[in-house]
Amino acid sequence: MQSFSIRVHTIDIVYSNTNHLTFTPVPGTNTRDAEFSTFLPAYKYNVLSWPIYDPVNNFESYLDPYTITFGRVYTVRWNGSYFTSTLYVLVNEAAKNNIWYAFNGVVKWAYESSPLAIIPLDYDRDYVPYQELRSVFGYAATGVDQPGWNADDIIRVLRELFPDRAWAVFDDRQYMLYLYNLTPDYVPDWLIEKLAPTAMKVLKAPADVAVAKAWLDLLNERNAQIPPQTELP
Repeated sequence: MQSFSIRVHTIDIVYSNTNHLTFTPVPGTNTRDAEFSTFLPAYKYNVLSWPIYDPVNNFESYLDPYTITFGRVYTVRWNGSYFTSTLYVLVNEAAKNNIWYAFNGVVKWAYESSPLAIIPLDYDRDYVPYQELRSVFGYAATGVDQPGWNADDIIRVLRELFPDRAWAVFDDRQYMLYLYNLTPDYVPDWLIEKLAPTAMKVLKAPADVAVAKAWLDLLNERNAQIPPQTELP
């Protein structure tokens, strides 16, 4: 993981003691009773004035960087490098009753090499409902940068869950691009340049060219790639 940024809108002050901020993202556990963070060396920051910044850990937090009609705004940001297979960022709302909050977050990570599932999915409708899908590869809005551990497992699950959709799987061990309901004609040049496969294998030819074309169009749209397309069969 390289960075994360979290923004919260919530009612009033949510920290039980406004003299300090407790920050406990805990890798490898889902406990919400952690007394300290194994992610950062320090877990309490004396808050005398906002914003606060820790130059050692490259961590910053702001209170009310802008105002909203009702409630308060908190932001937490971190940049660095942390290697882990699992990371939980925990929210503790024990300070008050009848709390409301709305939040969003962005987490950025890097991977050196991994098999990739290449299928544009809607996060809420297509990805979240299937635990078996989430267990074999990660989600990306681009539909391309979706790393997994094993290409064979990705192919097996996609065959089972989406037999009527078009998708591709890139095997980083053999540099093979597997195509399902696709032919090489539908693979855009920018994707070839990105993955640099040495070969392609068609697992299933498209019975309906509209399915393959929909995959290509959505992939181009999500990756801001709208190159002129030659007439496809």
